[in-house]
Amino acid sequence: MDILQIALFVGAICLPTFDQVFRSADERGPEPEGRAALAAPNRPQTAAELAQYPSAFERHYEDTFGLRDVLLRWNSLVHHYVFVVGPSHDIVPYSRDWICYAGNCTFEVARGLMPFSPEQLDGWCNRIENRHAALAESGVKYLFVVVPNKETIYPERVPAAVNRLGPTRLDQLVQALADRHLTPIVDMRPAFLRAKAEDREGDYLYNPLGTHWSGRGSKVAYYALMEAIGEQIPSAVPLTESQVVVQQVDSSEDSWAGRMYIDDVLRQSQSIFIPTPGYFPTALENSQLNPGHLFSGSETSGGPRVLIYHDSFLPLIDIPLAASFEVLESCVGNEFSIEDVEKSGPDIVIEMFVERALVNYNAVEPRVRAPEGVPGGNRRSWNREVVLGGAGDSVSSQFLPDSATVPNSLSGGATSKWFEAPSPAWLTFDFEVQSDREDSLDLYWRSDRMPDFDRKHRKTFSLHVGSNHLTGSVRWQVGSRGQIMLRKPGPDGTVRIQSLEVATLAHPQ
Repeated sequence: MDILQIALFVGAICLPTFDQVFRSADERGPEPEGRAALAAPNRPQTAAELAQYPSAFERHYEDTFGLRDVLLRWNSLVHHYVFVVGPSHDIVPYSRDWICYAGNCTFEVARGLMPFSPEQLDGWCNRIENRHAALAESGVKYLFVVVPNKETIYPERVPAAVNRLGPTRLDQLVQALADRHLTPIVDMRPAFLRAKAEDREGDYLYNPLGTHWSGRGSKVAYYALMEAIGEQIPSAVPLTESQVVVQQVDSSEDSWAGRMYIDDVLRQSQSIFIPTPGYFPTALENSQLNPGHLFSGSETSGGPRVLIYHDSFLPLIDIPLAASFEVLESCVGNEFSIEDVEKSGPDIVIEMFVERALVNYNAVEPRVRAPEGVPGGNRRSWNREVVLGGAGDSVSSQFLPDSATVPNSLSGGATSKWFEAPSPAWLTFDFEVQSDREDSLDLYWRSDRMPDFDRKHRKTFSLHVGSNHLTGSVRWQVGSRGQIMLRKPGPDGTVRIQSLEVATLAHPQ
């Protein structure tokens, strides 16, 4: 008996080693967790590399040691089915068939424990107002769409300790925008709460084991978004009930079970929302945005051209949306530029992000323009015409009568005199430019603590033939004085800068 116990003990100790020999690192690695294993470090060649080698190898070994996936699987099985707890702080089961996500401070925000500070709330309002105003100048509509967290729509399916103590960030933002009489925000919560009344056992608006919409939830989101777009552009007509379908699929992509290594035993019914045959749009590959994707509407679709910046929720409704428009162009991310909009040529720009984005993204911004008389604001205007005729053409003497040309490594340009720019601050630019061809214009900025202009502090504007009204803003972190330089990078053509206004803001207003 003693010999058997010793043999079993030695065998158990050696099993990870045997597994490491007979199975590849990829088979044991963290691919189910949505990431690749850290590569083994190279053999050290220097003393510094030798000092870092043990910790680098340890990180690699933690991703690839023998029986790693098997041990994690049994750990998840015990946690989920015996104790009904998650294997990590972010995965929080409410029951064995419903998992909540606690990452990105979801629970803290839901309880009202992480409200916006006044500066943060003002920054988000300014962000939305800035985009709305900048696009309106070009005749482009704008919507900011907030997708509610699953935990927001199903608060009864979160742990009892997650009790509501105050307003959420989304509550604050919706109210603050209403106080400013701004309407470009789309709050999907009312539509989802109404549709929730039609839930049946196993048929919910969100996937019980994941974080995203089910097919029925995608349908609710599609019609809520189409209604909001239709209020801005009447030609945007949604597909009819007979032209769409919620279809069951054999997939468990939106499920934490895979990352827990137990998707073979912990499964959920999953569905998608798509157009019926004959109403599918055409996927194209010639988007000018990087990264970007382009759809051409179906033969029966019309309506506007739409540009959407988004997170992982849009792919659940992008095909039905594209079938409803002339063109749908989408780009992953939370930042767009006027240059992107000019390339896309949309009738409406939409930003659509899940509620967690109000924690993930920092959006402290000033207003589009600094009103006269704002404390801490300093407005400077130049109305004298400046002509840039070629690359490196230095005409700073025309820019202001008393401007000084500063030495720089960028072959010259139209350089302003110094102006006050208290730190930290924002610089906002507003200028009129005439161009005789499709061209571009570089705007450089620097503080008195910088020895020269450099390409890290540059904003490039695309120019059309004729009159161009250009606006923009940049963060100003250090220094008490500022200076800007306008430079045309191309050697041909003529650009006439007819007016320029620079406003500085010490604090967002």
